[in-house]
Amino acid sequence: VFQWNLVCDRATLKTISTSIYFLGVFFGSVMAGVLSDKFGRVFILRVASVVSAIIIALNGISPNVYVFYLLQFLTGVVCMGTIMSSVVYAIEIAKEKHRLLAGIFCNVMFGVGCALFSVIAYFIRDWRNIEFAVALLFVPCILDAFIMVESPRWLYGRNRTDEAKESCKRIARMNGVNHRILRYLSKPKSSEESHNSLTEIFVRPYSRFLICSVMFIWAVTSLVYYGLILNGGSLAGDIFWNNALGGLVEVFADITFYFMVLKVGVRNLVATTLFIASFSCIASTVVAQTGSGNTVGLIFAMIGRFGTSGSFAMIFVQCPQLFPTSGRTTALGLSSMAARIGSILSPFTIQVQEDIPWLSPVIFGILAFFAASLALTFPRTSGKPLTMNFDEAEKCSYGLTIRSHPILPSY
Repeated sequence: VFQWNLVCDRATLKTISTSIYFLGVFFGSVMAGVLSDKFGRVFILRVASVVSAIIIALNGISPNVYVFYLLQFLTGVVCMGTIMSSVVYAIEIAKEKHRLLAGIFCNVMFGVGCALFSVIAYFIRDWRNIEFAVALLFVPCILDAFIMVESPRWLYGRNRTDEAKESCKRIARMNGVNHRILRYLSKPKSSEESHNSLTEIFVRPYSRFLICSVMFIWAVTSLVYYGLILNGGSLAGDIFWNNALGGLVEVFADITFYFMVLKVGVRNLVATTLFIASFSCIASTVVAQTGSGNTVGLIFAMIGRFGTSGSFAMIFVQCPQLFPTSGRTTALGLSSMAARIGSILSPFTIQVQEDIPWLSPVIFGILAFFAASLALTFPRTSGKPLTMNFDEAEKCSYGLTIRSHPILPSY
């Protein structure tokens, strides 16, 4: 702020910086999704991890705010490659009964990252050194990415059956199990769909309905989630403590909702978490207008973050299961792109809140309520096999069942 004189009439440049980052995430989401479906999960993960570390390190030597803007934009673009590919990869290689755990664990790490960032920022007060520290955190990610094998399900869906067998054999050897069952792995059935997953999603009626609905829910969840995060500085207490507490709340929410989802299912839990967020936003407004105290407002804000972080965890797990392998990462990328609309707008809702304190929370609450209602229209995914192509996905819309594909043995 002070190095580049971001005060007085230049104070809005701080807000623009955040929005530019989310703008990069906006474009990176759909790019990462399409590229991951085309070139593979692990390949994109490797490239994105290396480039992310380089760009974030360059952030630390930005000579002026405009170069910093450019690097922030590029950071948002490439980081989505690591997120999209890793989440889909985790879900695709997991058994049906473990898919929820795999997806939720990815989101748990996001909460851990938020808390860890607060610790780093507390002990390293110079923002340039913080950038260098964050870049170093990518080193284990890079090493891990080059050890991983490609997703067998993605290889199988691309008719690369021999490579899918080899990936399965390596996974089997690492797990210490017999892989002789792989000799029964057959060629996938041919499909008339094109290799353009982006086109297929919007051409198919059922997939088009799903992607539009999912994108709306992601946009609302992101708007409320980041609105509550960015408002942390205006809450009672220390900003580092509030951010770390928020990260721990996310971890607690993910663990709690994991055990709940086993009982009620993903669809119902997505709706429940959004209803919780809606209630807390409205309640926090009432508390603020009646002057019931800063502590009560902080509690409701954390309840709202609890709900939205739970919603993020659930929709991250739900979205890849709603769409087939041939377009799974594209669908996740489009959904994340829609979420960026909410995150890009979120910094400006904080500015609106300075003039009309009650308006932003009320908007959050109303939108979260409608998103929760829409989530109840989605099909159940728990315990169901993942579809391989859009032909199968459309059949599911008519209530037809599909068989499980012999991608991974039951380890």
